[in-house]
Amino acid sequence: MSKAKQTELSAEQLTVFVADENTRITVQEAIQANWPAATIHDGGLPAALGMLSQDASPPLLVIDVSGSDDPVGALRSLKTLCEPSTRIVLLGDVNDVTLYRDITQLGAVDYLVKPISADDLVSALRVQEKPKEIAGPEEKKLRVITVIGARGGAGASTVAVNTAWIMANELNRTVALIDLDLQFGTVTLSLDLEPSHGLREAFEKPDRIDGLFIASAMAHESENLFVLGSEEGLDRTVDAKPEAFDMLLDALPDDFDCAVIDLPARLAVARPEWLARADMIAVVSDLSLAGMRDTMRIAHLAREIAPDTALTIIANKVAGPKSGELPKAEFQRGTELPVKHFLPADLKLAAAAANAGKPFPVVGKRTLLVKELRRAAEVLSGERPIGSPSSGGFGKLFKRGK
Repeated sequence: MSKAKQTELSAEQLTVFVADENTRITVQEAIQANWPAATIHDGGLPAALGMLSQDASPPLLVIDVSGSDDPVGALRSLKTLCEPSTRIVLLGDVNDVTLYRDITQLGAVDYLVKPISADDLVSALRVQEKPKEIAGPEEKKLRVITVIGARGGAGASTVAVNTAWIMANELNRTVALIDLDLQFGTVTLSLDLEPSHGLREAFEKPDRIDGLFIASAMAHESENLFVLGSEEGLDRTVDAKPEAFDMLLDALPDDFDCAVIDLPARLAVARPEWLARADMIAVVSDLSLAGMRDTMRIAHLAREIAPDTALTIIANKVAGPKSGELPKAEFQRGTELPVKHFLPADLKLAAAAANAGKPFPVVGKRTLLVKELRRAAEVLSGERPIGSPSSGGFGKLFKRGK
């Protein structure tokens, strides 16, 4: 490597998260001459997830994932929080060829088994990115956003409805909002729209799906928001064909920018292949023990089915430390996933919106909950990178109460 290139690499910002004192000593030896401005943090993976959920990612990251039950899943979580240009080196205590292959195929620069040497770490950090192919102009692509509740009552439908409304009416996106709970769905009810039998017909007879069918089945909430939801009788069993979901999305007109899918957890389990179509999966949970458990289970399912799909966690109905809910740090440790959005509980706003059949931004435009929903909508729609820090006040209030 030329001296000029070595100097260029040394100037890059390097951040390291270690899990033990011996590794810290080795890292200090490796970086003192090569990356003198580097920073070293204790805490390993949990500390890295916490920092990256608040701050932009540096160009170079070294993270010790020792003790993690799922290092590959940990890397996926890290990548959702990092800029595409960030280079990641993982340190771990599992010596396994398959694990190494999985980690490097997912995009890590290297995986070093502890105890590491200073020379090995320096060599790994000096590996250059593969040159990116120059792509031609891309055709417009529908962005599919799948919202799943970790457990009943978590408020996934509320998040889906209000973020879709914000995308359509404030971010000027053309949005299809699709409620896949055909019997107990609340999307049309929340917007004071008439449900149709279109979804049942589409799922049972997907060969009927075309542009005309979609146009007749969808309710128009506004110029940019189109809603598809049903309210089937409890005596009616819906026999959803596996191919129906993809055919439904493929039939949406080309001028749609986003499709927000309200996917019940039980249907995600029954039809896990439907997760593969998502460009973004948002798991909505309260900060309860059951929510923590089921968030982890759904995230694991999503990783298996759609390993390259961005995954974000939204904590809903957050009432603060005196409510008896789990602290933020404990929830994140339990799931090994960063919580990107904390939506405060606002019973008064929720009741007023439900009674009026209006979305939250119409009823409580300046409330803290709506401000946080706007930030979530920006991330889900791709308007704001998933790793961007939130400048909102609620996250700060929550931190003070940990």
